Amino acid sequence: MGSVRPIQITVPADFLTRLDVVVADLGTTRSALIREVMDPVLREHRIRMLERLEAEAYAKNPQTEQELADLDGWRDIEAWGDDEAR
Repeated sequence: MGSVRPIQITVPADFLTRLDVVVADLGTTRSALIREVMDPVLREHRIRMLERLEAEAYAKNPQTEQELADLDGWRDIEAWGDDEAR
């Protein structure tokens, strides 16, 4: 995981009570549970950011007709590869 740093968050008292019940039920720690549930959020955010950057790049520099035509050749190869795997 690399270096670990503490953070401080503020939550309503009833939230903390419910969190502690879940932590006890799962036999884990607050920190471990929060890391576990936040990981998918962080991963999804990164994916959305990369997709946005890719879309912006293609908007600034669209594929040429030749590049699109070249993709057809790759599609044939991909289709052949799929058939071969079966």
